[in-house]
Amino acid sequence: MDNKNKGFNPETTTKIAVIGLGYVGLPLARLFSTKFPTVGFDMNPHRVAALNGGHDATLEVEDHLLREAMEQHGFRCTCDLEEIRDCNFYVVAVPTPVDADNHPDLQPLISASRTVGQVIGKGDIVVYESTVYPGVTEDICVPILEEASGLRCGTDFKVGLIPEAVFAGGEEGTIGGTLFNPNIPSEEVFTSPMRGKAEGTVVATRPLSYRGELIENFSVTFKDGKVVSCTAEKGLHALERLLDTDVGSRSLGEAALIPASSPIATSGILFYNTLCDENASGHLALGECYPDTMKGGEELTEE
Repeated sequence: MDNKNKGFNPETTTKIAVIGLGYVGLPLARLFSTKFPTVGFDMNPHRVAALNGGHDATLEVEDHLLREAMEQHGFRCTCDLEEIRDCNFYVVAVPTPVDADNHPDLQPLISASRTVGQVIGKGDIVVYESTVYPGVTEDICVPILEEASGLRCGTDFKVGLIPEAVFAGGEEGTIGGTLFNPNIPSEEVFTSPMRGKAEGTVVATRPLSYRGELIENFSVTFKDGKVVSCTAEKGLHALERLLDTDVGSRSLGEAALIPASSPIATSGILFYNTLCDENASGHLALGECYPDTMKGGEELTEE
């Protein structure tokens, strides 16, 4: 079957495949399935059979939540490669154990990369959620993907490197300790991208209101994690001023996922407030990242 030109297009439905249904992959896949069509893939047929029967032996996902994902959201698990071929967003979440000498065993990651490489097509996105040391994705995983798929990373598809990353929500707390989510009703989740790893051009689907001026039908082009050029049919000078605000204003600091069913999007209303309007769709933000989107990030210094 030819999968080379199936393509990832923001106008089409995002369909996610999570590779590896362990303590990281299964909870992630279950959550994804509540917002996007999602398939869980694992090489262990006994594990797959148990999960499709509604039971997680590791107890990472409660049985009633697993059954709910399958019955109400169409989530399913498989060890058949053909069932993830039509996906366009692949999340690798296999374990990275250590051997007797405490050296990382990358075999599961290598095997998963070969698996994904057999099914990805031009424009698809691959994200490595597995814990890896610096250089593994670029030096080991990407060449395997390229060899198995016949594609070239950075031109035909994108790889998101998120070592130790956490997808956070908008949860905040009052002085009295009451938790609330100011992002309701959008249910936004966001994370911080790897510094210097944003490449390519992003086209906005909605106007941006900046200091009282609308920036419409605009795009920004990234190279090495920073915006190097921009276009706009209206408000170009305002966009250029925004990008020149300070030394960090051209750097990508956040990548956020928003459900296509967001009430802000379906309302068709432009609120002229970025914190509200951004929750109409998945979006990127420039500037500083959020330290709490990386494990241990809040303990790091600014340097």
